[in-house]
Amino acid sequence: IEYMASLLTSIIGNNDKVALYIKECRNMNIEILPPDINQSLVNFTVVEGKAIRFGLAAVKNVGEKAIKSIIEERKKNSNFISFLDFCHRVDLRVVNKRVIESLIKCAAFDSIGAKRSQLLAVLDVSLKNGQLYQKSKRNGQTSIFDLFEKSNSSKGGGNYQDRLPDISEFSKNELLAMEKEMLGLYISYHPLNDYKEKLKKIVSSTSVELANHSDRSRVILAGVINNFKRKSTKNGNLMAFITLEDLEGTVEVIVFPKVFEKCKEMIKKDEIVITEGRLDVAEGKTKIIAEKISLLEKYIENKRSAPKTEEKNKNLAEKLHLEISIGKNKPDILKKLKGIFYDYPGKSQVVLHFKDKDKTILHAIDKKYSVKINDKFMEEIHGILGDEKIW
Repeated sequence: IEYMASLLTSIIGNNDKVALYIKECRNMNIEILPPDINQSLVNFTVVEGKAIRFGLAAVKNVGEKAIKSIIEERKKNSNFISFLDFCHRVDLRVVNKRVIESLIKCAAFDSIGAKRSQLLAVLDVSLKNGQLYQKSKRNGQTSIFDLFEKSNSSKGGGNYQDRLPDISEFSKNELLAMEKEMLGLYISYHPLNDYKEKLKKIVSSTSVELANHSDRSRVILAGVINNFKRKSTKNGNLMAFITLEDLEGTVEVIVFPKVFEKCKEMIKKDEIVITEGRLDVAEGKTKIIAEKISLLEKYIENKRSAPKTEEKNKNLAEKLHLEISIGKNKPDILKKLKGIFYDYPGKSQVVLHFKDKDKTILHAIDKKYSVKINDKFMEEIHGILGDEKIW
């Protein structure tokens, strides 16, 4: 766990790699915790020997001087007990409004028990209060707070109780968007997690697995629009460059004018979409040339309401994907599968996904082994591979 914390620290700023290593940590049952004003140090650190806490250096807009002020004050005079307590004690000349707003958004104040909506609502008032307090201290003036500070410190610091408005918290999606804005990636939850099982039957690849496909391969990918940029062509038509993020990383999607005209209303930051297109592999960089972009919810709804006749004849157009873990029984499994393919000739091409730890190698079976998908066929395939390895 210490090694993983060091590894994450070494790649701060490279969000794709950080996301990949965080996924690896979760596979190892290592919990990843967001930044915290009372626990975080500069870099990623191990907490209680079983979790890794984000460091303050990973938070956007939080500089070295601000981090130093927060950590030194905490070590010198114990943890912060409230938002007002924080505003009174840290040096507000370096821990300014922009810094504090970023810390609120990335969940660093969640441990004090207040909603992020409440803290943002009282930010200006608390900052002004803190600035007045610190100014009087620097001028050697005694305030009411000073008279009670020592006597109340052992009683939980009642004089630093926050006065918070009774308002609702931001929505789940709004909280995730804030987290993403400040940390560069989703930590507490990823929007695609809600669709994980459904996506297994829709996508043909993840962003990481694209490296296993050849140039011009047709792919279907689901993701959140991380960023996008519109551009005018020489003819004055609009096109777009999208950064699409899935559970494993990001990929650039190029949307030429003809496709852009059909889907321009869907291209918004944080929108969840299905992208269908072809790979463009050049100079070691993999991009997707979009042929169609759909909102994920709409795509799923259309699939659900497809005519039954189309469902019955799905083998005319769809492919059957089978995942096989590379191991001792691989030759035996392939032999059994080949026998089944012979017994059920049809028009659905079979694609094998050979899984070896984090690496997946795709192999499309020759079309002469295409199969007819029916209940009996699927029963035999399930008997060899199990439910979770077929889509």
